[in-house]
Amino acid sequence: MIRALFSFQINKILLISWQFWLDRQEIEGWAQMGSAGPKVSMKVSMGFHQGAGVMGLPGAQMSSEVSMDFTAIRFSGVRKVAKAELQFTHDAIRALECSAGKSEQIFYDKTQRGLALRVTARGAKTFVVIKRVNGTMKRITISKYDSKAKIVSIRDQAAKLIGEIDEIIEREKLDKQSSFVTVESTFEKMMKAKQRITQATREDYRRTFKNYLSSIADVSLGDFDYEDVIELHASITKPVLRANGTMSKERKRAANKALGLLGSIYRFAIVTSRHEGKSLITSNPVEIMREMNIWHEDRRSKIRIEHDKLASFINE
Repeated sequence: MIRALFSFQINKILLISWQFWLDRQEIEGWAQMGSAGPKVSMKVSMGFHQGAGVMGLPGAQMSSEVSMDFTAIRFSGVRKVAKAELQFTHDAIRALECSAGKSEQIFYDKTQRGLALRVTARGAKTFVVIKRVNGTMKRITISKYDSKAKIVSIRDQAAKLIGEIDEIIEREKLDKQSSFVTVESTFEKMMKAKQRITQATREDYRRTFKNYLSSIADVSLGDFDYEDVIELHASITKPVLRANGTMSKERKRAANKALGLLGSIYRFAIVTSRHEGKSLITSNPVEIMREMNIWHEDRRSKIRIEHDKLASFINE
């Protein structure tokens, strides 16, 4: 009986190893074309003799044939499907259609490695670049198929993208990280870092932020550009309706002050917001105010106060 069990376990291991090997083989187009794959048969023999396994007597041989159809196997390992390849020409591309029952299908160019055409069930055709990076398939869109475009030009674009794909992926990582660097989160970090400012200045910063920058508190610094800066400055400048029903004057000083604070937030983010040694925020769009010379002129009232009247002036 022991011999029977031993023989059974050995054959079971062989069967599992065989299926493991099959799971990692390349299916030569069967899954792509939808046809049935060849059946592979193997025999699993288990020898045993009731009551005689321990005595060393030969056991009766029992054989069972196991047939495995490639199309019926549930692959647990890395499944590789043969690529549908063709020489990209306008005639060949126009003739391509998505197979029935599929939402989309990928066809690869034989000339340029990584260049592919995505064909949908609705007939849309798009050139893409596909490359495996760190075990993950990365797909980047080049352009929609245009019968007037030169295939050689598409191949040149694909070759360039393939060469830059690592840089593109790294840039996407940085963009994702920078999305968490918002106006408010950076402002709070800046306020925490500024230990030497007076309490009055700290309160002034917070008041300015609350009154004029709270509307963009959740905006990512990376998504705010110079056009947004100009629009924000103009918006704050506009007169507003006071509580007493009258209109205020243009709030030029308030607009300058708010954008000045926003510029400080950007400068702080450029220095402190980093990921894996790289800065997440690389530019300060508020600098457009100086470049275009659109800061409001700060005309402060010139009042001469006698020394003995200073205290009463401050009280007022």
